[in-house]
Amino acid sequence: MKPVASMTGFAVASRPTAIGPVTVELKTVNSRFLDLSVRYPDELRSVEPALREAIAARVNRGKMECRLSVTRVGTDAAGGVNAAALERLRRLAGDVEAALPGIAGLTTADVLGWPGVVDAPVADPEALRAAVLDALNDALDALAASRQREGAALRTVLLANCEAIDAIAVQVKGRAPDLLAAVERNWSNASNRHSPGTC
Repeated sequence: MKPVASMTGFAVASRPTAIGPVTVELKTVNSRFLDLSVRYPDELRSVEPALREAIAARVNRGKMECRLSVTRVGTDAAGGVNAAALERLRRLAGDVEAALPGIAGLTTADVLGWPGVVDAPVADPEALRAAVLDALNDALDALAASRQREGAALRTVLLANCEAIDAIAVQVKGRAPDLLAAVERNWSNASNRHSPGTC
């Protein structure tokens, strides 16, 4: 029996980047054709076409879910608060307060969460793309290994079932003459019961 690869598998792989580790997670289940869905944060949107192409080159069927994520980490290289962005936010908040007296003011969390207020490290797009594709390659290797392990387990179960069927067939073959005679007796008895002139 040839090696069997299961259609079910899971794999995850990560690579470091300037903005934090990027992680690729793959899940597959059975499907006749390749049915791929990809989920990713906005900063990884540009990687999607290359990612789809890389997956299609190595996986030809199965319903696959691919998730990309970036775990942002703080670094000493970050520039802290962007004074110009903070000033723009202060002016906007003042305009809103003038138009809507009594509105609740901004909290520290609101201010720090406003886009551009906190300088954050920026990843080189090409370096980020390379890291994602490297992580994807690692995840695809791990997925293939996972599916091979699952397939080997299925192969063992199938072979055990085949051996059980063979054992039953051998038993039936040994009893074939007796079974055939019993069938012929039953057939003969049934024919006699339905012959004309019998009650």
